[in-house]
Amino acid sequence: MSGKSIEIDDEQLGHLMECLLIQYKLHPESSTFVIVSDYWEKPAEDCRSFIYIQFSGVEEFARERGLNRAAQAFVEEYRTRDVVGATVFQAVKAFPEGEGGTRVEFWFGPAFGGVSFKCREYSAWIRVARARQKGTDWEYRDVTTGDVVDFYNPFGERH
Repeated sequence: MSGKSIEIDDEQLGHLMECLLIQYKLHPESSTFVIVSDYWEKPAEDCRSFIYIQFSGVEEFARERGLNRAAQAFVEEYRTRDVVGATVFQAVKAFPEGEGGTRVEFWFGPAFGGVSFKCREYSAWIRVARARQKGTDWEYRDVTTGDVVDFYNPFGERH
């Protein structure tokens, strides 16, 4: 996977507040949950950073449905490419629960709702892309490799 591995803890998860949710997906067969979002730090004005967080040992996954009927369809998977408008993190909570576990709660507002689960651990990667407007579209290129980055899937297909 493209990107650089970073250390992240429960407190740093709180930095997701007001970040754009790009996608999430629950993988029940491997007990993992993945979040992709824009990243709260960017190294330069013309750059956009992305973060990929994989939660392992996921149990007790719950989707708290919001008021918007269309958003209620997103339970185990969400992709911003599939919707009109933006979904941002409005509340993030992570706290110890049980022996070696962490309870994680993401709230995306009253229209969308949120997700919560217990996990054993999590890992994170970031990818930095330089953004350049081309007509009415934007092109993103990895600052290290120069490869084109898909804004809606900046880390490619993996889990």
